[in-house]
Amino acid sequence: MGVISSKDLPIPEDSSLARKSDNKKDIPDSFLDELSKKKTKQFNEIHEPPSSDESSSDKEKSLDNQQLEQEIEQFIEKWFHDNKEIDLGNIEILNQKIDLIPDSMEKLIYKKALLIGVTFIKKILSESKITFLNQEIKIHISDKSN
Repeated sequence: MGVISSKDLPIPEDSSLARKSDNKKDIPDSFLDELSKKKTKQFNEIHEPPSSDESSSDKEKSLDNQQLEQEIEQFIEKWFHDNKEIDLGNIEILNQKIDLIPDSMEKLIYKKALLIGVTFIKKILSESKITFLNQEIKIHISDKSN
């Protein structure tokens, strides 16, 4: 059941659909100003460049992640070019091939999946240690220097 409204159709005053002007309340300007300031502050906190007091290890991790993402992107581009026969989105309906997932979306899926896998392996290996004959063996993974 729906409500039809029109400028031409009168709404009876005793109806629940009648508009009452006394129910309107004005929002104070001070409240809107305060809300605007809060939202601006939140936006700036999210989009501000990192502060200068950020630790160097955080900067290194960020740089490592960017470099890892670039390496993965290059690998996926080459792999996708070499393996064109593998296509996730291709299906066949009534002897017609349909590509449901565009190649750009497939590449993005491959990149994200590989990034998740690599970071997972790095995390596990960085937290792993082996003790053998009272000797501790740790595995350290770092980007190779150019």
